[in-house]
Amino acid sequence: MKRRSLFGLLHVGVLMPVPALAAWLSGQPLIFPSLGPSAFTLSFGQKRPDARSVIGGHFIGAICGWWITYLIIAHGLTLSDLSPPLSMDGLRIAASGVISIAFIAGMMMLFKAIHSPACATTLIVSLG
Repeated sequence: MKRRSLFGLLHVGVLMPVPALAAWLSGQPLIFPSLGPSAFTLSFGQKRPDARSVIGGHFIGAICGWWITYLIIAHGLTLSDLSPPLSMDGLRIAASGVISIAFIAGMMMLFKAIHSPACATTLIVSLG
C-alpha cells in the first residue's frame, strides 16, 4: 500500500507540472481545477482512463465551453459578477453553462473521449 502511495505521489507530481509549465510559458490560464481529479484518477484510480480520453475530454471541454458557448452566448460576462435576478446577462451566463455541458456530453461520446472531470473544464470556461 505504501509503495502505491509513493508511486501515485510521484505520478501526480510529474503530471501537474506539464500544464503549469505551459501556463507559465504562454501566460494563459491553462491550469484548471478539473485537472487535479484527472491527475489523481490517472495515478490512483481503480479503472484508469487512457490518455486519449483524458486529453481529448479536456480539449473537447475547452472547445465546447470557450469557443462555442462562451464566445457566442456569454462573451464578456462572468459568473463572479452577479447579475440582478431575471436579468438577460444572468440568463446568458446560465445558458452558456447548461449548453456547454450538453454539448460536451455529446462530443465526448462522438469522439470516444469520455472523461467526466472534463465536464468541470467546460463549466469553468463557459462561465467566464
